[in-house]
Amino acid sequence: MIDNEHIILSSTFFHTRWRLWYTLIRNGTSPDKKNHRVTMICGSSEMAHTGLNGPFSNGRREGMVDGIHVVEFHLPYSNKDSFFKRSLTFFRFAMKSIVWAFNNPYDLLFATSTPLTAGIPGIAAKLFRQKPFVFEVRDLWPELPEKMGVIQNPWILLGMHILEWLSYHSANACIGLSPGIVNGICKKGIAKEFISMVPNGCDIQLIGPIKSFENTPKNNIMRFLPVPMGLQMGLMLFWMQQLN
Repeated sequence: MIDNEHIILSSTFFHTRWRLWYTLIRNGTSPDKKNHRVTMICGSSEMAHTGLNGPFSNGRREGMVDGIHVVEFHLPYSNKDSFFKRSLTFFRFAMKSIVWAFNNPYDLLFATSTPLTAGIPGIAAKLFRQKPFVFEVRDLWPELPEKMGVIQNPWILLGMHILEWLSYHSANACIGLSPGIVNGICKKGIAKEFISMVPNGCDIQLIGPIKSFENTPKNNIMRFLPVPMGLQMGLMLFWMQQLN
């Protein structure tokens, strides 16, 4: 990567570093990116705080957060919203992101899913501005909701499969968060040399010293599950109950 590049990080919602999930901001401020300018484009969410507190102007507010230029669109989002409302919010975010990317200079766009609509700005910028595009895949959509039976409409699934294919094949590189996700991307016709596996991690410097468990009795089973609880976690919770 060339020094002094302007990198765009695009995510539907974004947390500051003082919240649990802040993968993108950590990536954006890591030592190997100190010579780069980073802009985070995001929406609003009840689950996140971007670090910006000023009023919105024309549906947008922006400012510096931990050395990153944050552009937040006023697009309130909640997991309690209906499927239609969430889909509309995601689509509006994609359109606003395209407008921003078309009217501002940058060198690389890094988009993270889900939702799949996160790939639309990268596809458009690659097609019309010939800008490099990296697509991070955090979950395999639409495979996951299709197998869970959450989405059953064949036309919606067809559209999502097309968008998935376009996102993978438009990207200069793809990132999968697990070996299974990497394999899923490969099944869509992407060569492995264009895919990297970068799993989620934990910034130990942020949470402080780690307690040693060397003297913990071997029959003392400890369980900690730092994940969101939802329908997809049912099987994991079942096996945890069996351990009890």
